[in-house]
Amino acid sequence: MSRADVTRTGLHGGFSDEDRAAYEELLCDAGYDEWGQQYPAHEIKARVHERLTAAAEAGAEWAVHVLDRDAQAGHLHAFRRWDRTQHVVSTRHGERVVKRAAVVSMRRRDPRGDLYYQGSFLEALSLDEVLEQQANTLTCARGVQDRYATLERLRVLMVETGVHLVGPALDAVGMTLDEYLMMTPPEVAS
Repeated sequence: MSRADVTRTGLHGGFSDEDRAAYEELLCDAGYDEWGQQYPAHEIKARVHERLTAAAEAGAEWAVHVLDRDAQAGHLHAFRRWDRTQHVVSTRHGERVVKRAAVVSMRRRDPRGDLYYQGSFLEALSLDEVLEQQANTLTCARGVQDRYATLERLRVLMVETGVHLVGPALDAVGMTLDEYLMMTPPEVAS
């Protein structure tokens, strides 16, 4: 396995089954307590880093590659966050004025055909790129609508059962979360 394999192909790219199992065990151990509850995000970050570092120091080659990949991703994240504060534009939407980054992430292909992303200034976008950004934004908006609709269904469940935790409310109607969310929702009066 090369660094490029892990970096290019994602979380488990280039891993043997044994390496994949070791990494997933590390993530589970770092992310969940003994009762199966997720630790706070800041603790998970530290716990994953501590365990990856220990695995790399113990000679696990996959851990060295993951540390390198994650460090590079962190550096890119920091750059993008900083860059978007450097290039801001105000835009009017009716009575509202909204400030937003004047840089968008565009999908590009290198000469080999591999996909990558590159920041582009709004002023430099072509019509096709604006259309692509609109399509991506609609996809994101649909995802937000879907998440909202799921949460609305859970709110309705708790209100109807009088139980203020999702798990016990599901128990009250005798359904699993999957069963409840997959059933056709009743019409909700506006």
